Amino acid sequence: QQDPGNEDPCVPDNSIGLCDTDGDGISDGDEIADGTDPLDPCDPNLTPDCEPDPIDLQVVKSVSPETAGIGTEVTFTIELDNLVDSRVLQIEVGELLESGFLYVSHVASEGQYDPELGAWTIAELSAFGSARLTITALVQEGGVYTNTAELLSSFPLDNNPSNDSSEVLVEVDLPEGVDAEVQKSAKIGPIAGGNRYQDDRISPTVGEEVTFRIRVTNVSQEDDLSSVRIEDILDGTFAYVEHQATAGTYDPQSGEWLIPSLALGERAELEITVRVAQTGEFVNTARYISSSPGDANPDNNENSVTIVVNTLTEADPGFIFNQFSPNADGTNDFLKIRDIASFPGNSIQIFNRYGQLVFEASEMTDDAVWDGTYEGTNAPEGTYFFVLDLGPGWNTIKGWIQLIR
Repeated sequence: QQDPGNEDPCVPDNSIGLCDTDGDGISDGDEIADGTDPLDPCDPNLTPDCEPDPIDLQVVKSVSPETAGIGTEVTFTIELDNLVDSRVLQIEVGELLESGFLYVSHVASEGQYDPELGAWTIAELSAFGSARLTITALVQEGGVYTNTAELLSSFPLDNNPSNDSSEVLVEVDLPEGVDAEVQKSAKIGPIAGGNRYQDDRISPTVGEEVTFRIRVTNVSQEDDLSSVRIEDILDGTFAYVEHQATAGTYDPQSGEWLIPSLALGERAELEITVRVAQTGEFVNTARYISSSPGDANPDNNENSVTIVVNTLTEADPGFIFNQFSPNADGTNDFLKIRDIASFPGNSIQIFNRYGQLVFEASEMTDDAVWDGTYEGTNAPEGTYFFVLDLGPGWNTIKGWIQLIR
């Protein structure tokens, strides 16, 4: 029967080529001919518009052997199972090797694995399908390592997170007698300064430079060490100035010191100069991270120094007494800086309120710095401003002076 009021070409017969009942871009006639469902917008193509039901992927990981020695190989196996009766697209599983393992090779039954990114990607996994990835790695360091494989993404989304990750433990036997000893000390002043290093505690003032010294010694019984990694992180308390190392390279940003090799009985030394920026008590620590072979004695793997930072007081060298009365009465007639002679390379500039330089001096050896005169006459009373440089290793100090007559 024909209905003259019906303008829908899919009624009463949806098998003709003009119809697309599920709106997936494929005509009903073609879907019927191909054996797909003309009423399901997710069949045959999964698209975000079709809003598919959530799926469930399961990740299972294993390792063989579970206990290994340095220099031997282990194999990680990751099984990925699709537990639902629909296809899954755009799958990514995170599988990044720990730093103690060196990638050797891999085999993937489906998809691609990138060992640098630690990403296993699979374009499509069939209904109730499975995929397997095996990774062979060389053990480089000792210790106990947790290695995890985890589902990162898929389409449709996985709504069962309980089986989306799996981890294994690998215990690496450590050679007996391997031992890297870490020692740390600190001193006030730059690397080339003459102050002595202290092992546990120093007390600089704000603006002073402090130099940390880290020593790493191979005290093993019979092994040379390679790829020795030491960490010494500088937080916001300290502003990096410079460093020098007898071996290896140090990165002030990451705080990692990498020593390529350390022979039996050999010592490497790193000195890091910083400037202290605030008052308070702070602890700075150097610690062993790793080496090849791995350290078997954790008792001497880190060492700390406490830094107690104060401000200058009247009793401290370098303190400037910012009020004086140059009236020849024998009391407080000079602007004074305590023990200024103990700061080689010192200098000072004094300006009036208009920014005019009225006094300057350098390499001062007498605490009495200025008598309050300018070009042979008495400078007027009032407020003056100074710029004091105590020499190498110090911040420039700026402040005011009150001249009273």
